Amino acid sequence: MSRKLITSILVYGTALGLGLGFGTESNALRPKPVLAACHAANAACTPADPTKTSLLTVQHIESGVGAVLPTSGTAWSIVATWSQPAPNCGDTTETASATVSWDSSTASWVLSNVTLTTNIQDIQICNGAGCSGSASTYTMYVDITNAVGGSGHTLRKVDYSTSNVPNGTQCIGGASKTPLSSSASATDSGSFNGRCAYDCSQSGYPVITNYYQ
Repeated sequence: MSRKLITSILVYGTALGLGLGFGTESNALRPKPVLAACHAANAACTPADPTKTSLLTVQHIESGVGAVLPTSGTAWSIVATWSQPAPNCGDTTETASATVSWDSSTASWVLSNVTLTTNIQDIQICNGAGCSGSASTYTMYVDITNAVGGSGHTLRKVDYSTSNVPNGTQCIGGASKTPLSSSASATDSGSFNGRCAYDCSQSGYPVITNYYQ
């Protein structure tokens, strides 16, 4: 066999191997890039108020019927996430918790089992509707440090979740009701630039509606 023919066979075989994926890394096997969360710094409140306010409204309702009053408390997990601007784009988180219950003796929402962190500084509730024709409703609001760690992390989002939506009773009539879902979650992603006042006079925050049957 001539040297020219041998060389041609080797070249063809190498090209065929590359075409079949031999000797090279398949695109399907390459790891996908992990995109870190980037967050431009929030506008600061006054120097005397280094915190921002996160809020969540919660409703309990039987669709087409009316308000439902939960017969036990809802335990909420509250996870705050602070992120850096580009190019660092790192995250840091802290987790607080609180339980909200309906107190039939006072006809009001009450807060209990509050666990705070270094930068989730306080949790309160605004008393909303109770036994009425509409949904029974409250708003939880949380006081959170805007900037943490001294490395450019500012508040980006707050995740609220519960794995135990309680049973309830029909507000009018008192019939027992069960939730359509045992869990609920929502994310408050700001904008935190204007969230300085620590009260319920804010807008743009999420609403969770717990439906019953």
